Amino acid sequence: MSKEKLGGFTESPKPKKEKISRPGEKLKGFRAELWQRAKSVLTRLGFDLSARETVGLEKETVKKIKEIRNRNEEDKFLDLELERGGENLRLRFIGQVDTKYDPDREKDYATWDLTPREEAERWLNREILVGEKINKFFSAGTISADSLVEYNRSRRVGEMFLLKKIKSAEKETEEYGEAEGRLLGQTLINLQTGLNATAMIKEIMVENGIKTKLEMEQRIFEDYFDNFDGYMDNSRVILGDLNNEDIKENLEAQMEKYRETIEAGQLNKDEYAFVHGDVNLETARLSAGKMYLSDWRLSGKTQNRELAIVYDLGNAFNSAIENFDTAAQAEEFIRGAEKAVREHYKDQSTAEAVIRLAKLRSFAMILNDLKGEKKDFVRQELGI
Repeated sequence: MSKEKLGGFTESPKPKKEKISRPGEKLKGFRAELWQRAKSVLTRLGFDLSARETVGLEKETVKKIKEIRNRNEEDKFLDLELERGGENLRLRFIGQVDTKYDPDREKDYATWDLTPREEAERWLNREILVGEKINKFFSAGTISADSLVEYNRSRRVGEMFLLKKIKSAEKETEEYGEAEGRLLGQTLINLQTGLNATAMIKEIMVENGIKTKLEMEQRIFEDYFDNFDGYMDNSRVILGDLNNEDIKENLEAQMEKYRETIEAGQLNKDEYAFVHGDVNLETARLSAGKMYLSDWRLSGKTQNRELAIVYDLGNAFNSAIENFDTAAQAEEFIRGAEKAVREHYKDQSTAEAVIRLAKLRSFAMILNDLKGEKKDFVRQELGI
């Protein structure tokens, strides 16, 4: 490709926008490859793209392919809404197409030398594994909004994909308030009290030939902070972006106040708690008066149940701040989640530690991006 010189630098001319007038028109580059893979998966699942009733699905697929730019986390997967046998389903398969990808190469997990496509394979593989296991090891029935229908998690036998049914949401998130926040808080507590995470993780390790904790982290699960030092190391990185030494010192001092409380609940080295990893208003679904968790692709483990709640609760708090129209609605939702945490712990000092650590880390993360009433609310919650 020719290049133009600009002030001593070179810059490639901007590519022309692709114009697609109908679903069957040829796509260029990685989009063409993704379109072929989409058709292959849909055909495997029994969809005839030439049939009149699937024209809308074909248009939706091409539209979503056009939106993918192969650079964001959101682009790692192509998600399609399907209808089959009267059931509403969701199809997910890898949307990354990159020139470095070689399906036969040995991945170097130790140095995290993964291409975007390989990382997406790891995420999808994890989501399927958790979907297979979580109901088996959750004592109270189910906590998952996802029901696996059909899947392939091995590229050795074809395109990796996941077809799942998701519980229908009974209320729009715009209507959420304290009651829904309380339900979500209860769900996060239930994830820690109802799931035998240690047994689940160990079974996954055995079935996949994984012998060490490090190999398990590299090949399958995200490694969330295992102890209070891990929480502090992660938080200091976040605080470093605030560009205000007084605020950084203030928040770090507030965090340190809860060290002893959190360390008192540390699990043994061979025990695990589970973290959803991406709790937000989209992945937490209200159905039949309960809140269920969907989309386990970022799930992982920790060795401290309180820190597991801190991580997921903090994500829920941030989602409320960022997605509700007003600070008042976000505050109402957050207060509901706090109530669930306080009701769970007999020792209110532990409840206070969980709530404060969730806020201190997560609100510091979004402080720079907020304005108006939302920023005022967050600053008040942080005590700065």
